[in-house]
Amino acid sequence: MSAIFKHKYFAFALAIMIVTLPLILIIMQQQQEIRGRAQASTTLSFIPSTTSSTPIIKKVGEPLSLDLMVNPGVNLVSSIKVEITYDPTKLRPSEANPLSINQTIFPTIIEGPIYSDGKIQVVLSVGPDLSKAVGQINRVATLNFDTIANSSQTLVSFGVNTSISSVALNDTSSENVLSTTSPAYIKIFKTSKGSRK
Repeated sequence: MSAIFKHKYFAFALAIMIVTLPLILIIMQQQQEIRGRAQASTTLSFIPSTTSSTPIIKKVGEPLSLDLMVNPGVNLVSSIKVEITYDPTKLRPSEANPLSINQTIFPTIIEGPIYSDGKIQVVLSVGPDLSKAVGQINRVATLNFDTIANSSQTLVSFGVNTSISSVALNDTSSENVLSTTSPAYIKIFKTSKGSRK
């Protein structure tokens, strides 16, 4: 009797699983489609553009300026959380104007700038008028550094906390639409008797 009961229970459970499995798969697919609507197509980079084989070349003591650029791709950028990282033994933020924000594009500073050892953080927004969301390539800010030591290659790059929000039709404010970032490569040398070291 108990064997028959167990057999019926197993058959009942199997039938429930067969009926509910397609429903679960449909729900999961719909959730993935909803999550996948925002396109992470926005990029951050620096001008001048560099690579490891074509770095910016500076002498120790020379100033270094980098324009931080945003390319929205198909998105409409409403806010940017930027975390810039650099080697503080090679570069130092300029005392006069370390971060010049393009307030024509991002008039609202939500947080920062915060300067710590090897890091600059700031959160910027287009403000309450979302019709001013950034849809074309624009300069976000200019970073100004002093070069302080020799380096065959040092980077100014983007930290893991960098993110971008968009107000494009299929985007939600909680989604990060940042696709890729490109660092700046810098070579710093000290002149000695007319030679580079």
